[in-house]
Amino acid sequence: MTVSIPDMGGTPNTVAGYYKRAMARLQQKNFIGAVEDLDEVIRRDPNNATAFYLRGVIRIDTGNEPNALEDLSQAIVLDPRYANAYEARAVIHARHERYEQALADVTEALVRNPQAKQARVTHAALLAKTGDYTAAIADMTEVIKFNSRDALAYNNRGYFKYQAGDFDGALKDTNRAVRLNGKIDAFYHSRGCAKRGKGDYVGAIADFNQAISINPNKPVHYHERAETYQLMGDDGLATRDRQKEADLIAQPLSVSNNLSSTQPRGRLGSTVRRIGGPRLIIILVLMVISTVSFVLRNNHVSPQSVGSAARQNAMTDLNQRIAADSQNADLYVRRAQLYLSLNDSPKALTDLNTAISLNPTLSTAYYERALVYELQGLTDKALADYGQMIAINPQDDNAYEARADLYAQLKKNSQALSDYTQAIKIAPDNADYYYYRGQLYEAQNDAAHAITDYQQVLKLDPQYEYSDEIQQYLTDHAPMTPTPMGTVL
Repeated sequence: MTVSIPDMGGTPNTVAGYYKRAMARLQQKNFIGAVEDLDEVIRRDPNNATAFYLRGVIRIDTGNEPNALEDLSQAIVLDPRYANAYEARAVIHARHERYEQALADVTEALVRNPQAKQARVTHAALLAKTGDYTAAIADMTEVIKFNSRDALAYNNRGYFKYQAGDFDGALKDTNRAVRLNGKIDAFYHSRGCAKRGKGDYVGAIADFNQAISINPNKPVHYHERAETYQLMGDDGLATRDRQKEADLIAQPLSVSNNLSSTQPRGRLGSTVRRIGGPRLIIILVLMVISTVSFVLRNNHVSPQSVGSAARQNAMTDLNQRIAADSQNADLYVRRAQLYLSLNDSPKALTDLNTAISLNPTLSTAYYERALVYELQGLTDKALADYGQMIAINPQDDNAYEARADLYAQLKKNSQALSDYTQAIKIAPDNADYYYYRGQLYEAQNDAAHAITDYQQVLKLDPQYEYSDEIQQYLTDHAPMTPTPMGTVL
């Protein structure tokens, strides 16, 4: 429940009184009144760096960036150690594509506060903007050390890995982001890029479709889906998406086009308290995304490499083969995958239902249908299909892992733990399963079990992708050695 501070009656007669009323008005989103009170604070106390900072942040949020820049610069003059003021000023520079100045400011913020997580996220986004992906990845790794369940940090690091050409690493990180929070369009966008980098065009299209279903007003989603359609040889759909992208760009700019529709915006008051929160991070990261052109050279793929695998030819071929062999369940599954790449879920489901009716023990059909149900938000049906896969083959560790992932997204941690445990029993050498289960234990503050699982991860794979953060967790949660009796401290 949000508690509003009522606007104080009467006129304050002290600097503290005006400051207090400014904060009350800020909580009420009375920005004009808050600025008026801060004006009076500054008139009475012209060396008050905090007042300049707060007024500057309000002016950023209300679009008065020239005056905001002056206020933040004055806050820094008055207090050169004011890390938040540097970071807020970096936002203005970045919005106006003064990236070197923005990077210099956020670097100053980190010098003054090396543990400032949000400043490091901003720093990473700006480094990526300059093309220094290695340094950006290192920044995000540091952020993950602060919180190993930070979905946005995994997404950003995965996206930067994609830009650096590390598609395997990108897919692993973006999978993690989606697993932690499956409601953010940017996460599916990043994973779609990673899948495309690995040549999984059908999977990439499915992720871009999901990003669009969450936020249909973001031009960059259509841009990347068009690029993928082009690689698949479908010029018609690529042209359609590029037209949609152009139409959205031509519309008046709104915050909803730059932010995930499900990402909390927060009140400006929270922005003042901690500049660089979720809103700022998404803006900066998507600023990077929207200005990067994923041409063929980024994917190391040429149109000729698609060749006979172009979807139109593949669809024609499958139609002919199904006509000649209408009882072949595998063919329907393959055609369903193509329908999904066309964003035609009804036809895909029809084919998958047909495949299952022809062969009720075809696990791949249940798996594909479960993924479709997940994308449509039909989680009960997806869980049922994963359950059917397990009924068909109780030793299918992938089915347990897939169902556990969905349970984890639904915050049904006990069921997720049970399924991860079963997957481990079947495949005890799979380090991922221990890691995923350890993450759930960590989320439940069950350090003892989390430590056991993380230790097993490192035992199975000392070079595991997340070994650094695992080591950090183990260090942070190492049992304290009792001080011997009689020891002089």
